[in-house]
Amino acid sequence: MKKIVSIIHALVMLMSMVPAAFAQEPVTVTFWAAWSLEAGMADMIAEFEAAHPEVKIEYVKYANNDEGNIAVDVALMAGDSIDMIINYGLKRLVPRSEKGLFEPLNAYAEKTGYDVWAENGDPSFEIDDQYFGLPIGGTSSVTAINGAYLEKAGLELPVGAWTTDQYKEYAAALTHINEEGHKIYGDVGAHNLNSGWQSLARGALGVNYWYKEDGSANFDNENFKKAMDYTISMQNEGIAYPYTEYLSTGETDFSAFTTGKAAMGMFSNAVIRTVVNAETVPEGFKLYFAQFPTLPGEKNYLTGINPFDYLSMCAAIPEERKAACWTFMEWLATEGNAWMASVAHIPSWKKVDKEEVVGKLLGKGAGKDRIDVESLMNVALNYDAPSSYDTNLTGYGQLYNLIAEYGEMAILGEMTSEEALTELQKEANKVLADLAK
Repeated sequence: MKKIVSIIHALVMLMSMVPAAFAQEPVTVTFWAAWSLEAGMADMIAEFEAAHPEVKIEYVKYANNDEGNIAVDVALMAGDSIDMIINYGLKRLVPRSEKGLFEPLNAYAEKTGYDVWAENGDPSFEIDDQYFGLPIGGTSSVTAINGAYLEKAGLELPVGAWTTDQYKEYAAALTHINEEGHKIYGDVGAHNLNSGWQSLARGALGVNYWYKEDGSANFDNENFKKAMDYTISMQNEGIAYPYTEYLSTGETDFSAFTTGKAAMGMFSNAVIRTVVNAETVPEGFKLYFAQFPTLPGEKNYLTGINPFDYLSMCAAIPEERKAACWTFMEWLATEGNAWMASVAHIPSWKKVDKEEVVGKLLGKGAGKDRIDVESLMNVALNYDAPSSYDTNLTGYGQLYNLIAEYGEMAILGEMTSEEALTELQKEANKVLADLAK
């Protein structure tokens, strides 16, 4: 009898081991993005894998510059190392999609009942009604103001829409000589390859502002001249940080702001992480947010969150890995979307918890106390405002370089704004005509 019991016990033990022995191994897929694991990617992946043990994520960090993206394109064409990747901007998503390197996502979304438009907004790029990247994150355009200087000048924080005329009045009032005898400029000035002036034109003109409806260049539009003249006037009146100083010292708009050399500036949401992570800031420094100003009498298309981060799936991988990729992609676009804030990008999920986003944006260090949360939530996290994104990227790199070149000559006084924009229009149309051949 004891022998029978022992046999039965052994059989029971053996049966209990069968599921473990034959348990399906998780499907491993690679995920490429430009951030370090330490920036929040490791914690995000751990959270996903805990919820979806059937999928294992192998993270690969790549350099989001021209050289790094060339390497990505080669890897995508080889089809053996990239399963999923975040494309930074339509500049990267469009050509890869047009070359057939990415899998169309509509069928996967339909299978799981996922509505990209309802959850994340307009995907903004489609080929034959198929979309190739989930818009999982974006950027917002803001005016960043040092609250200490605002208080010293006796100014209230601007709330709601305001114009460049009002912005200039604030910049003039914020410009002063400090206790050490150093000049503090009201505005950070022409920064980021002097592209600030064209951001004002974009705010007034909206999507595809570089191009007319017929596809030709649009730099003869009056709003480009208004924006350039405004930028030059800020320099000439001595209320914007000198562009020549940027050229000669290596100073950036971010460093001029965080070190207190300039009181406010027009930035993207990237300024948040810059302020939070700065080793030191002037005593009393506090970052407040106001809307991006617009040219007088014009609309403002830069009040919402504009798509920038597109998560795509490689077309060449096996079906089993594609299914696993979609599980992760849908999760990162919804339940896990707040993690985009850990790398200072704005999550796109319309149901995201704003407080969770703020927590991840600011982190846990002492720098989080440098940010005014109320204005951050009202301005930088305005999910109710319409977004603005470009779908025409013809000759993007060449036009960008021309804009920087002629913008700089106008700001330095080597050409008038009219001369610079006339030449820019002419050269841009040459580029577009050559590309159309």
